[in-house]
Amino acid sequence: MRERRHFCISVSHLSVPCMVMPAAKSGHAPARRASRYIRNIPLLWKELRYIYHICGTISLQYFQAVQEGKKRATQAQMKLFDAGGFAMLTQTTKKVSGKFLPVGEEEYSAVTMTDEGHVVVIVDGDGHTKAQSKATEQTEAVKTFQKLIQNGTEQFDGNEIILWSRVYPVVKL
Repeated sequence: MRERRHFCISVSHLSVPCMVMPAAKSGHAPARRASRYIRNIPLLWKELRYIYHICGTISLQYFQAVQEGKKRATQAQMKLFDAGGFAMLTQTTKKVSGKFLPVGEEEYSAVTMTDEGHVVVIVDGDGHTKAQSKATEQTEAVKTFQKLIQNGTEQFDGNEIILWSRVYPVVKL
């Protein structure tokens, strides 16, 4: 009698317990034997392929959003670095209606007050930050902000920005 091995297929948050009957003296890898066994259960195999397709599509969309968002945020970081001498990359993606999207192409500058002090940020049209300066005194933040405006970055018109996962008010200058 062949030994039975139990394993669990885990796709995202779904786990499907299965039993595998290994082929005697077979050169196949365990995963191939498992997939051959599962193919004998058409409904389960069909559901797993569907789940893999959905999860694969979601992770691909996320990966593409991260790559595009990183390009956009890095450009904003360089602009802020040129104006203020220090810039940190903040967000590369945003989640809108359950989908991951890269931060927007548009670049607006703003000053906000955090717990550490005044921070100059470059945001997209929705107020999601792409880059931020270090926390400073208000006068130094205003100088950096004015350099950004002189270099062609428009002032953000909104009242709030999203820095990391918190919402901060925009300091009107």
